[in-house]
Amino acid sequence: MCCGSKSVDVIESPQDANNQNEKNSSKNSSKKNKENESSNEDNISKNIQTIINTTEENKYSQFDKKKLLTNAEKAVEEEKYDDAIDIYKYLINKYKKDVNSYFNLGKLYMKLEQYEKAIDIFNKGIKYSKNKDALYLNKGVCLFNLEKFQEAVDTYDEGLKIDQKDHNLFLNKGVALNKLEKYEEAIESFKSGILLTSNDPSLYNNLGVSYYRIKEYEKSILYFDEAIRLNPNDYLQYINKGISLKSLRKYDEALELFNKAIELEPKDPIAFYNIAIIYKLKKDYDNSLKYFDLAISLNKKYVSAYYNKGVTLNSMGREQEAIEYFNKCLELNPNYDFAYLNKGISYDIMGKKEQALEFYNKALELNPKFAEAYLNKGITLYNDGKFEQALENYDKAISFNNKLAIAYNNKGVCLFSLKKYDEAIDNYNKALEIDPYYLDVYINKGICYREMGKLKEADNEFNKALEIRPNNYLVFYHLGIIYSRMDKKNWKKGMEYFELSIKYKPNYSESYFQKGLLEMKMGLYGDAIQSFLKCKELRKKNDEECEKKIKECTVAVNKILNEQYNNY
Repeated sequence: MCCGSKSVDVIESPQDANNQNEKNSSKNSSKKNKENESSNEDNISKNIQTIINTTEENKYSQFDKKKLLTNAEKAVEEEKYDDAIDIYKYLINKYKKDVNSYFNLGKLYMKLEQYEKAIDIFNKGIKYSKNKDALYLNKGVCLFNLEKFQEAVDTYDEGLKIDQKDHNLFLNKGVALNKLEKYEEAIESFKSGILLTSNDPSLYNNLGVSYYRIKEYEKSILYFDEAIRLNPNDYLQYINKGISLKSLRKYDEALELFNKAIELEPKDPIAFYNIAIIYKLKKDYDNSLKYFDLAISLNKKYVSAYYNKGVTLNSMGREQEAIEYFNKCLELNPNYDFAYLNKGISYDIMGKKEQALEFYNKALELNPKFAEAYLNKGITLYNDGKFEQALENYDKAISFNNKLAIAYNNKGVCLFSLKKYDEAIDNYNKALEIDPYYLDVYINKGICYREMGKLKEADNEFNKALEIRPNNYLVFYHLGIIYSRMDKKNWKKGMEYFELSIKYKPNYSESYFQKGLLEMKMGLYGDAIQSFLKCKELRKKNDEECEKKIKECTVAVNKILNEQYNNY
């Protein structure tokens, strides 16, 4: 079958009654002194502030407003940010309704990534400005950078109430909606922006991202193409189109675009990383590792690159090295649940089930709704023969992600092992509703029908599998078993399927074993002996099963020879 994580109370001592009045008097006196001290501090503070204000007044009063704005801009250019901030604050104090000063000070705080301060300044500017849309736009950007995406959307909407012709508000609103995974609303926002201006590549690029998120890859490519046409020098647009092509499994076309991105910007690791992913998908693991290393050389903190290099090493059977890279991920991000998950997978491949379960559970501590962790925990438990516990974990995986086809497939395999064939079929069907091209499910469904004695249904499922992968040795192997279980007139076809299975995977021992069994049924004992000998050679162990069959064939041959001798 194919299967694919106390407070302590402090009690005061009682006071003598005779001393109580004295204590109260003392407390009241103390309170008055503190009030006086506070009043004095306030006065000192006000005096200092007055001196500062007077100093600033003297410092800047000799310049007119235009000169001060010029000086502030120069200070920003020279990275004398404190000087620029002082000038803008002076202008705001002197000209309460000078919206440009609010705007410039807010932008400066944004540059310094002091987003809360920027928001405060933009809010003050909004009170006085008639043209508030730019202030709302920049306030929204601040909220976005603080990851307050819904507040950002609400702020952009406030700006749009004032000016519905500002395409930048629609653009930024769409980006925030993408972050909220409200992709349909984001698409609507980007399209509204395009109606206002058809020459902003950012609108088309982000619209392409939205379509990518809802897996409409062909549409996303159309919009990335338009973004590239408008700005052929933006390397990120080539990367985005390449990622969509990768999702359509058009790997060579995607590689061309990633290489184009590298031509435009050779120091950005993202293109190198995506090339590595494509080589990984093509199972060209050596090139994959090479490009992950290039990405990491450009960004030593590239967590995803370390992570996927670890996944690639797992695929190469280099689990111990993979664990080192997952550990590197966890150094950079101790809460990276996927690193714990794949560290568990590494230990599972190495046969260390207890360690695997430990890391799956760690991933689930960080993310209790982590469907993939439940899935892999289920696989480990299934392989350990704990079918009921495996089922519980598959069900949890499905409860958190009901689009996880592999979870339904694995649940079906588990139910099959418990001989609950009808329930297994139901789960295989659910997996195929999600992914109609899931090869393993057709194979598993065929095996299930075969064990139910429904050989025609099984034959139908295996032939569907061949439509997906015409030269799959495992499908031919199972078709051979089906026809060997039918009546005598189908045995020849069964033999042909075993031969095809051997053709496409010559070292698959089970094809030789089943071929041998069919040859015995057909009375071809000499051929059967050769099949069992080959099976024994491939299994590379003291194979009692093959030895037993060879002896049975030898006995049968001797019996035939004796009968022929006696008849002669």
